[in-house]
Amino acid sequence: MLTLKEILYNYPDQPFVILEGLDDAVVGVDQNFERLVYSVEAIIDLYIGQGMTYEEAIDYFGYTTARATPFIDNGPILVYLNFL
Repeated sequence: MLTLKEILYNYPDQPFVILEGLDDAVVGVDQNFERLVYSVEAIIDLYIGQGMTYEEAIDYFGYTTARATPFIDNGPILVYLNFL
């Protein structure tokens, strides 16, 4: 997996939408190299690392991050890597 820093270095002219404070949750780019891809599990873990409980992190993700990204032009893609 590439880090956000590596992606930005490799695609310096691409105006990616970056979710503030969630750099470590980036897992790649889409097939057209236009949108960043974020791991939902990693986002939840980052929220927990900021002091939220698991339940608070899930709620916060659902009411902020997940609801906002579909309305952002070229917004990031959110994926579940451990979906069962």
